[in-house]
Amino acid sequence: MRTDSGRAKSGGQFVVDALGDSVNALLRIYTVSGRLVRSLESLGRHGQIQIPWDGLDHEGQALANGTYFFRVQLNARDPDGESSADRKAASEGRFVILNR
Repeated sequence: MRTDSGRAKSGGQFVVDALGDSVNALLRIYTVSGRLVRSLESLGRHGQIQIPWDGLDHEGQALANGTYFFRVQLNARDPDGESSADRKAASEGRFVILNR
């Protein structure tokens, strides 16, 4: 894919395995300095949750080359569909963007 500026876009999917009940997932992407780049949500899923990402920040700009961190938080859904404050899990990781 290419953006209007002609730069190649990165992106893909974050995949999270969530066993059991339906969950709400919140994925946040950060720079190495801790600045929030983008937040993505997936609501009411179970099993293998795939969270698509277009490779852009919250302003629609492609990310620069470098290392980025992510944090995903899963919350079981209450009967009304809201995220449970008691039943939750979180994980962190990192990835690298290399545009040619």
